[in-house]
Amino acid sequence: MKTIVVGNGILGQLTALRVAQAGTPVTMIGDPERAGSATLAAAAMLAAFGEIDAGVLASDAGRMKLEIGISATREWGPLAAELGVPLHTGTFVLDAGGLDDTVRFDALVAALVEYEEPHALVKPAQVPGYAPLRPARRALRLVREGWIDPRAVVAALDTALAAAGVERIAGSAARVLGAGAIELADGRVIEGTHCLLANGARLTSLLTASALPLRVPVVLYGVGSTIEVASASTHTACLRGRGTYLAPHADRIVLGATNVVVAEPVDDAGAAAKILDTAATHLDHHLADAQVLRVTTGWRPTTADGYPLIGATSVPGLVIASGTRRDGFHLAPVIAEHLARLLHGERGDPRFRPFSPEREVQSPPR
Repeated sequence: MKTIVVGNGILGQLTALRVAQAGTPVTMIGDPERAGSATLAAAAMLAAFGEIDAGVLASDAGRMKLEIGISATREWGPLAAELGVPLHTGTFVLDAGGLDDTVRFDALVAALVEYEEPHALVKPAQVPGYAPLRPARRALRLVREGWIDPRAVVAALDTALAAAGVERIAGSAARVLGAGAIELADGRVIEGTHCLLANGARLTSLLTASALPLRVPVVLYGVGSTIEVASASTHTACLRGRGTYLAPHADRIVLGATNVVVAEPVDDAGAAAKILDTAATHLDHHLADAQVLRVTTGWRPTTADGYPLIGATSVPGLVIASGTRRDGFHLAPVIAEHLARLLHGERGDPRFRPFSPEREVQSPPR
């Protein structure tokens, strides 16, 4: 038995590690440069409630996704310890007063109360590091939600994969020849017995080229950017408000976000300026003078209904993980455990049934 993993983002990495730790040989295929990596473009905010959309609790799928997210929050502590990467907690969500902000804020409070999640309403002036040009009306502290350094996690996983004996092949998958064979763009064929397609927003193009008898919803490119800055401001908490966020690290601050959903990836030349302006206006005006260290653009795999594609397919031995939109990093510990079980022929987590790769497109949260 041998598992092939297509994709070297966090879902591919962590699943490959869990499969290898169970004693199965694993070959991972991916671009060493990780162009368009949604993982590296993530702020890695570990948020089940902080990412909530208004209306999410009105559907069974929305509730299930939230509950999987709550489980993932609990799993990140042990995973961070395993990888040796510091995990930070303490997130503040701000209601800037626009209609969308207020509706989402109210939906967030309702979900926190229903699920008895620890939280506290605070005055915006009490939020550490919060110094906007346009102050918010309300603020909320999420006690258990936090953030982690995505680049440190990726590096730690690469080290763990090497220690677990995972074979790494630099390349791009061109066609899936079956559950046990992948043809690369250079013509090489990599053979195994089981395969996980975790190549993010490229999933649809790969399946189209493969002509497999699968009916999988189209995955689009959610093109989003983050910027890493050096600033004189001191921040100790993750801040979220009016379509922008701030996640502090020891050597930099990660700011975001932008998102353009398209059929093919595009450049967003104005992303950095837009993010800085929004963050300075709604989070900390000192950021207007911050030094930009790096701009990273990632392609978030996005389905029409916003729900992921996770699980086994009707092709025996072929498993898919895509469509996670902005939640792939946070959900990774739970998704990887589910996928590893499936790849070993075991029963997976029943909570993922609504997100089967060959499911019908559902009504998105409103």
